[in-house]
Amino acid sequence: MNEYKHENILHKRHFALQFSIRFEVVDDVNFYSPFHWHNHIELLYLLEGKIDFKVEQRKYLLTEGDMIIVNSEVIHSSKLCGHAKYILLQVPLSAFEGVYEDIENVVFKEKLSSAEAEELFSYLQKMLKFVDDQKQENRVKFISLFYDFFYQLFLQLSAGK
Repeated sequence: MNEYKHENILHKRHFALQFSIRFEVVDDVNFYSPFHWHNHIELLYLLEGKIDFKVEQRKYLLTEGDMIIVNSEVIHSSKLCGHAKYILLQVPLSAFEGVYEDIENVVFKEKLSSAEAEELFSYLQKMLKFVDDQKQENRVKFISLFYDFFYQLFLQLSAGK
């Protein structure tokens, strides 16, 4: 039996909330992340390049415009095929405490259709405009967009375990 490593997510703390998220544009070459798991929902949207992505036994070749969602506590790995640029969002389940009581039983659709990915990408683009802004009203806007994004995920792409 394979033993998998638990990954500790390093966060950029953008706001003094009760939770921290990782939200950034990653631009890298040939990076490999071996099989691991974490207590976060992970979303990746590919802007440029190709990524070999594995979720448990399922294999995906992500290309520009593809989006994948990895549910909490699911084993996964990724390998960039040369240069790749992507948006990475990692959110702890604690972000939904007091908001979505049954979050640990939500399972998001893993590989999104082009139309689904495009719609959600529009939220990510808006979020990127406000993520590092120090104006307090813009921090509120970021959090608003963050929860709007997850509202769409819950409506369109989730099911109970």
